Amino acid sequence: MKKSDEQCRFWTGLPSRSVFSCVLSHLELKAATLTAWRGDGTCTPKDSKPGPRLARDVSTADQFFATLVRLRHGICGAFVAFMLDMPESTFSRMYSTWILFLSRELTALFPWPSRQLVDKYMPKSFKLKFPDTRVIIDCLEIQMERPTSLLNQSITYSSYKSRNTMKVLVGVSPAGLVTFVSDVWGGRVSDQLITQESGLVDLLEKGDSVMADKGFDIEVLLAKIGVRLNIPPKLGSNKQMAPSNVEKTRRIAELRIHVERAIGRARCYRVLNAVFPLSMSSLSSHIVRVCFLLTNFDSPLVQ
Repeated sequence: MKKSDEQCRFWTGLPSRSVFSCVLSHLELKAATLTAWRGDGTCTPKDSKPGPRLARDVSTADQFFATLVRLRHGICGAFVAFMLDMPESTFSRMYSTWILFLSRELTALFPWPSRQLVDKYMPKSFKLKFPDTRVIIDCLEIQMERPTSLLNQSITYSSYKSRNTMKVLVGVSPAGLVTFVSDVWGGRVSDQLITQESGLVDLLEKGDSVMADKGFDIEVLLAKIGVRLNIPPKLGSNKQMAPSNVEKTRRIAELRIHVERAIGRARCYRVLNAVFPLSMSSLSSHIVRVCFLLTNFDSPLVQ
């Protein structure tokens, strides 16, 4: 990785060595005081709560690098542990700790942008056609191992994918920055329910508009708070779409594609493409969030 930016992108997903160093510099001071994950969803500084320390014979840079490598390539922890010459259980604690740490720090680094900030960086294509757009949303489904519980099998079974999945709602700004990543839900959940319960609606303001696919039946939900929904027109009972609706569909599709491109970028982290193990289910929301927010360090999606 030290030899080229291409190797940095291959191993970590980050676009260059300078970006890797910059992110590491931002995290390094806090990372030095982390205690190992204890299975309770926390990773605390050493002066907060007592807990096992992370392996100090591995540098902070190597810990960060190893975490990104596992996310980028979706490889098993045993292999990374072997490369670092440490017990698999030690790497597992280190990886879990870094996932929680990155989830917290990257969320703080990329907060929900204000209306003024969205307007400031809004591309010309949106200004001309949909100037009130605050966020473009879509859902991603990730295949997971089949739960042993019949109830959990039902909750996670996706009729769309015909398999057990986790579902996450993703939002990007008109400029292409990932601005919202929901917690993970079972694949059975509807787009309407995940939008309603994810917290996204609470972030929107009167006068905003949301762009989405026609499967998002949330117009009534958004209208209650004075937010407009822009989705492609539905065909309805007519066999042929009116020319005006064809044009509206085209205009929305050419802009809504940016959220699909953002999802495609996140999928460069192959942990999202492999069958997600049940053993990591407690960290699933954090892992997905980290993968998406890491893509914000790449070049802008919309010029």
